[in-house]
Order: sequence, then C-alpha cells, then structure tokens
Amino acid sequence: TRTARRLAHDVFDPMWKGENAVFKSRSEAYHWLSHATGFHAGKCHIAKMSAVECTLVINLCRGYNDEGQE
Repeated sequence: TRTARRLAHDVFDPMWKGENAVFKSRSEAYHWLSHATGFHAGKCHIAKMSAVECTLVINLCRGYNDEGQE
C-alpha cells in the first residue's frame, strides 16, 4: 500500500505543483479528485487510500494528463 500511495502522489502532485500544474492549488486538485473518484471529500486523501483506490487515482490522473480532462 505504501508503494501504491507513493506512485499515486507521483502522478497526482504534479497536477497542482510546479510550472505545468493543471490546478491552482492542492485543495482545488483534491476537489477534482473527490469528484472524479466519487470519494467523499473527507476520505479523498491519498494517505488514507488502499492500494486499489490508489490505482484508480493513478489511472484517473494519467487519463486527465493525457486527455487534458477527466
């Protein structure tokens, strides 16, 4: 699970950090993630996710980055 969380952060964090960030803030990115996953906002934190949930996050983020949308 720890490895899955690290991989999820590796894909998710650039969406709100750095020059090529898609979102203006961490909270905006997590708001999108909550909506995209259907997870309640209180549960939608990578540190609280299972390996299966992290895999979903990775796939959604990669899809967003590839397509420029959800």
